[in-house]
Amino acid sequence: MRQQAQYETDVLVVGGGPAGTAAALSIKHGVCPRAVDVGALQTSLRAGGAILDENDIAEANSKPQFWEQ
Repeated sequence: MRQQAQYETDVLVVGGGPAGTAAALSIKHGVCPRAVDVGALQTSLRAGGAILDENDIAEANSKPQFWEQ
């Protein structure tokens, strides 16, 4: 079951999760999507498990993978 949940999370991020997060932030802050604070968007995406740069890759690799648990 955990493997399926991980797969669904990965697909969500690739399939438009970041755009939806940006849209939600734009509504929350009352700004157009282009005016969304990029740092706030990145923080929100990382909180959901997104990997955005090399540091995120290193952090993800330091944790046990779902198949190792």
